[in-house]
Amino acid sequence: MHYACIIGVNHEWPEQRKELGDIGLARCLRDHCQIPKERLLEIYDQRATRSRVLYSLEALLNTRNQNATDDDVLLLYYGGHGKREEACTFTESIVDGKVQKEPWLRYSEIVDLLESHFRGGTVWVIVDCCHSGGLGEAVVEQFHKSKKLNANYGCILSVPPWDEAGMEWTMSECFIRAFKGELFSAISDSAPYYLSTKKGKHRIKTRDEVYLVNGGTTLQQTATPTWEQVIDFLSDEMARIKGDQLTTLFFGERMSTYLQMQCSFGDHSTADEVQSCQNIKLHKIPRDISWIEAFASSELSVNDEVYIKYIGSVGGANELLDDADSDLCSNTIGWLPGRIVTTIDNIACIQVNHGISETCWTVKVPMTNSSSSAIMCGLPFGFHLDPQHCVAAITNLAKQLCYIDTSLRPFTRLRILWSDGELYFGRVMSHTEINWAHVNDHEVDDKYNVVGGYVAVQWEGEDTTSLVPLEKCFLVDQTKQNLDNVDLMSTQEANGKPIKHVPARIETPMDAVVASFSCSGKKLHSEDVPLVNNVELNKQSCCEWDAYDAEDKAYLPVQVLNGCIKKLPLEVMAHHLLYPQSGNFSVVYWEEDSVLSLLPSTFLRLRSNLDDSGSESSESSESSSKDSECIELKRNSDESTFNDNPWCSSPQITQLGLFAISFSIGYLFGKRTKPS
Repeated sequence: MHYACIIGVNHEWPEQRKELGDIGLARCLRDHCQIPKERLLEIYDQRATRSRVLYSLEALLNTRNQNATDDDVLLLYYGGHGKREEACTFTESIVDGKVQKEPWLRYSEIVDLLESHFRGGTVWVIVDCCHSGGLGEAVVEQFHKSKKLNANYGCILSVPPWDEAGMEWTMSECFIRAFKGELFSAISDSAPYYLSTKKGKHRIKTRDEVYLVNGGTTLQQTATPTWEQVIDFLSDEMARIKGDQLTTLFFGERMSTYLQMQCSFGDHSTADEVQSCQNIKLHKIPRDISWIEAFASSELSVNDEVYIKYIGSVGGANELLDDADSDLCSNTIGWLPGRIVTTIDNIACIQVNHGISETCWTVKVPMTNSSSSAIMCGLPFGFHLDPQHCVAAITNLAKQLCYIDTSLRPFTRLRILWSDGELYFGRVMSHTEINWAHVNDHEVDDKYNVVGGYVAVQWEGEDTTSLVPLEKCFLVDQTKQNLDNVDLMSTQEANGKPIKHVPARIETPMDAVVASFSCSGKKLHSEDVPLVNNVELNKQSCCEWDAYDAEDKAYLPVQVLNGCIKKLPLEVMAHHLLYPQSGNFSVVYWEEDSVLSLLPSTFLRLRSNLDDSGSESSESSESSSKDSECIELKRNSDESTFNDNPWCSSPQITQLGLFAISFSIGYLFGKRTKPS
């Protein structure tokens, strides 16, 4: 039997809610999947209080338990606001005619209820809200606590536990289309599917329209996609539309089978469908991947922080699962953060981090500059990182002669000598996890009074974070992280010993920002070195540039003003932490907003005379070949260092001083803070 529970606190976003949102998903389950009302629970808005959700869900599960089988499947959807440990349900209920206040619904309460009332069944958990990855954390915590799970879990979560989510119906629309049979996979390349966006509504084409090949369509060329294919497709669309990093985790011996089944829902969906899916892996859902070009680097360097496309078992699963049943699987699908360990023979060895389970493992990925690359850098995700607070925090730290040292990988486990003289465990945080609005006073004990590099850590066993001096950190034994005996960082000594760190000479705030810039392998591109391969440029044409704006998802006109780093405002240099990649960076002046900022040189391309804004429209985004006109950028090994250079007195640097005034005004009062 199939059951469904749809919880939506989405009254703030009524547009297309009944067609593409939570209500639309419930209608699809009722009308197309034919889930009867006694097995379909809908709770919306003011009725979605903690007590009502728990009571109604328990009643639904008790109905199932009257005739339970291990083949039972539950689809549990929540959409609305969220925090790391709880879904933001309605906080007022009426009891005996009186208004009573209720807390929000904790993810651990949902998992506890499923564990006690849905034994042996399989639950697809779809959560679309800020910090939705917290539900996955609740599942992992339950496993560690009980050393087993009573149900199978397929967790499909819009963002990692520390990130915010965009406001589109991308997740619910994708499954509505899949359950209605409107998504197909094909052997041949054909026009890609699009999910709806605010900038352009895309009509889902019929089967004949999409798979028209040489004037005719054959059924043998198409197939209904599997759950794995649909989730993979969704992860790309979430990134393209909202900049959200879809986060997934699948627990249970049945999940490997379910992922290979055709993506449908209802009592007609049985394990027998697996037999008909054997050849589906030869197909793929047509998709637009041209948007990846802005985030694909022509060259990758050791220690670059990147995202890779990953489908398979979570590395380190043996540690995660301890002595559990060997048939228990732990899989993930989507874009995962990582850091390049080595590059040999065009193969990158990348340490991958899984944000929910906090496990790390290494994979080897071919490096390519193709738009179909499995490696992205720059800002494919983290669009919700608040650039204004981040830049302000880095600037304020620099004024105290402190800076963020990014030489340690996220999720690296440390022992930290706190100011009370005791050692405590913590892990290195990714820059996207840090609450930059709270870093202005650099959240450290004033007793440290250390000038130089700091690292952001999350204390083990606590939901608190701090910035601590790198020289007070000790590495914890990393041998259980399956690192293939690769020396991950030349600045680290043997496990358990202090981190060898040679602090830069910090005498001015600019010295601090430059140290932060340098420790991550970044360089300011010299204006005397051409940015583009095989193109003869003169001084005038050097300003004919467009830069990719991740917020608008478009190329916008800029002027490139590379020059002496000492003449740049601190706030401009502070933009470097918004981009985790190493290599060449350029100073650009955004003509539309009169704002200066720093961004990777790979985000630049020569300005085209064509009307090529790169923005989405109802039909123009289906013609993505324009992006192929982008000229490949390179990183030249002769770029400038941070020493005073003879080209500091160039005419562009004089112009830079004038633009600094415009930057100050634009940065404080501009309608958009570049480059978010």
